[in-house]
Amino acid sequence: MSAERRTQGDPNNSEQQTLNSERRNRGRDSAPTIPPVGAESLPRFRAVLSSVFCVLTSEFSGLLLRSSACIMLLSSASCVLLSVRCDWLLGRDTTPPMVWLRTPLDSALVGGTVSIQAHATDSSGVSKVEFFLDTVLLGAGSLMGSADDYEYTWNTSGLPLLSTHSIYVRATDIYDNAGYSDTTHVTITAANDIDILHGAVELPPHDTGFARFSAQAGDSLLGDARLLYGGTLTDFFWCDSLSFYNYRHQQNFTPHDRRQNQSDIAVASPVTVAGKYYVVFQNGTSSTRTLWVRFLLRKKS
Repeated sequence: MSAERRTQGDPNNSEQQTLNSERRNRGRDSAPTIPPVGAESLPRFRAVLSSVFCVLTSEFSGLLLRSSACIMLLSSASCVLLSVRCDWLLGRDTTPPMVWLRTPLDSALVGGTVSIQAHATDSSGVSKVEFFLDTVLLGAGSLMGSADDYEYTWNTSGLPLLSTHSIYVRATDIYDNAGYSDTTHVTITAANDIDILHGAVELPPHDTGFARFSAQAGDSLLGDARLLYGGTLTDFFWCDSLSFYNYRHQQNFTPHDRRQNQSDIAVASPVTVAGKYYVVFQNGTSSTRTLWVRFLLRKKS
């Protein structure tokens, strides 16, 4: 028995070798056969890859076209929303424009052809800016250099000299909301009048105020001053530059026109010599004095 077992398990036995060889052959016969890829198979392989690439490229191009169409549609929709200013989302604009007058200043002396200028802004857009004189519409303004600046040219001819008038501006946005400027008051003078000083002047205790101007022989100084809140003005006069120098250095001087301790002053004086001149206000009291003044130089015709 032991000899027989050794014979069956002995790898050198010829019968055993034959049996093992048959088993190996059966295993090779049952495995799938993979043919080698030769030069004749490469064109077919490239053709298959090319077809797949073409299909993918076509699909991707269609996707791009569809995406572009979507983008165009979204862009068009955005334009529509912007054109109606998203009222259905944000609600209608009810805020009026902001508007104010740039020129002329309040209490200004004007004459001849006057440029009235205003500034108007609005988040929705300003549709028109209108200028009014004494509550009567003068006309619509035109745009200046800036997108928010408007101008109206006003011809003052025919209005009485020294007559006072009010000016204001109305700005309207695209939703018909209207905003109004403050009202400015102006006084009509001759076209050849030059404004020297106008408005409120505050003089502290024991202080002096003055305004300088140049004039030619034949010109005239016109104006008035009145105290506000009571009291009197210690000294008022106008003089040439030499007299003003002497006055400032507490020396003797010769004024052209002088009023003392008055509350209401009016001046209409001719200029006889060309030169530089001064209008002077002096408060010699221990209290502050406030004046409203308006002086102009009427040039010789």
